[in-house]
Amino acid sequence: MTPARLMLNREIATKLPMVPENTGGTILEKRYKLYQKQLRVYTDRKRRAEPHDLVTGAIVFVANINLAEQLSRVVCGAERIILEK
Repeated sequence: MTPARLMLNREIATKLPMVPENTGGTILEKRYKLYQKQLRVYTDRKRRAEPHDLVTGAIVFVANINLAEQLSRVVCGAERIILEK
């Protein structure tokens, strides 16, 4: 039963417009994906990002900077092992 049948005990004659389902990507989605890709390239170039050569099982040093004590130069850190890439 439709909601109109339940509430009004009749069928409404006015037909509501239906929005067609779009299975493919729209132009806006494609443009947004392109924009994201260009922004990623720009940001990586600006920050001089390079691909890493880390492998599973490698030991890395992770710095833990205490932001509450910004004037102190003590950087606490620990060695960690990469479990998965």
